Amino acid sequence: MDPPKRAELLREVVCRGKKRKYYRFRYSRHYGGIVTADCVGCNLDCAFCWVNQPRKKPHLIGRFYSPEEVVERLMKISREKGIKRVRLSGGEPTLCKEHLLSLLSLIEEDIMFILETNGTLIDEKLAEELSRFSNLHVRVSIKACTPQKFKEVTNSTEDGFRMQIKAIENLFREKVSFHVSLVTHFCSEEEVISLIHNLRRTFGVEVELERLELYEHVLREISKRGLKLINPLGL
Repeated sequence: MDPPKRAELLREVVCRGKKRKYYRFRYSRHYGGIVTADCVGCNLDCAFCWVNQPRKKPHLIGRFYSPEEVVERLMKISREKGIKRVRLSGGEPTLCKEHLLSLLSLIEEDIMFILETNGTLIDEKLAEELSRFSNLHVRVSIKACTPQKFKEVTNSTEDGFRMQIKAIENLFREKVSFHVSLVTHFCSEEEVISLIHNLRRTFGVEVELERLELYEHVLREISKRGLKLINPLGL
């Protein structure tokens, strides 16, 4: 199933007007310390995803929160920890667009907001809407180096890979602050170098090499799908 079709089905489960399903709020060490709201549900089915039940059983996990409730929880932990960075992670935050944009409008300008996304739903319109927020930074996680590898590791269509690249183009055009995170563990060294070169040449974008968290359920899923961890750059 392609990412937009899967997204449509998931919205019936995790979006309710301006409310959206989340399963936890936490502090983490990433980005030098950040407060995280983990949302439920994703429109990709990546073999290496560290999220387990909230991704596989979105109808059973979490509860609905309004944008105001999410911001209140994020800011409470932010004040307790003395940090001014927050993010949405876990599932795919762009699934519930109305909720996301309302939430962003409530975040104070001195708070850095990091949106972690697979990018498949960032069309020209959403990129334009995201450009309104000066304190926003988007991390686009590219799941593989080629359309075929993308299909294999995400249980999606090859078009999903092209949607990710299009999202980068849309963010670049609208001058949204962003960088790319690239999963390299199923690609050859040649494929990795080629994609990084093309991204840097075309968009001048920073490329982060993503490290996988190889939990037991991740290793089981990789093995179940017959995938081989190549890890060409020794991550």
